[in-house]
Amino acid sequence: YYFPFIIIGLIYLVLWLRGSALISFFASHKYWGGSPYRTFLAMMTVIVEYMRLLFYPVSLQSWYITKIPETIFEFKIIFGILIFGLLLFAGIFYIRKNKVIGFSIFWFLITLLPVSNIVPISGSMMAERWLYIPSVGFCIALGGIFERAFSLSEPKRTVFKYAVVSIFAMIVVAFIVMSEARHKYWKNDPAVFIELKKIYP
Repeated sequence: YYFPFIIIGLIYLVLWLRGSALISFFASHKYWGGSPYRTFLAMMTVIVEYMRLLFYPVSLQSWYITKIPETIFEFKIIFGILIFGLLLFAGIFYIRKNKVIGFSIFWFLITLLPVSNIVPISGSMMAERWLYIPSVGFCIALGGIFERAFSLSEPKRTVFKYAVVSIFAMIVVAFIVMSEARHKYWKNDPAVFIELKKIYP
């Protein structure tokens, strides 16, 4: 059942490694902050930001500047480590209890690996476009949760069904409006840089 998805994930990983010229990356790009440790700390804050974008996609940017932390004892880093640990634990726990949820969590984590700066990436530590493929796992998880909820016995199922459909419809409409509003920032290069200058003057 999951074999095609595993193959797609492996193909994606191989293509990315070929396209990024792995060996030359090691030779020409240094870790953010000068060490793998500080890169790891920064990526924990990136995970927090990615999760925020999945659940609350506002304040979108064409470019993200990630602060390189000096120490692990910062709230956002500790929070990021906690989220990563919970995701990993939930994936292991649900892979047997609920294969859809377990698979979706591991899909999210595995497809984030190529852009997690294990191999240093120049330019930026995070980008919205790097969340496209991992977000498939997020959508599968939502579908799995809804499917399980809809399997509830009547009348709970009817009440939940109408509540979920109503909320989902409102979210879709809101995202359509937000997407339309973002179009003006991507109509040409000057528009992108003008918008970026407002964020990072």
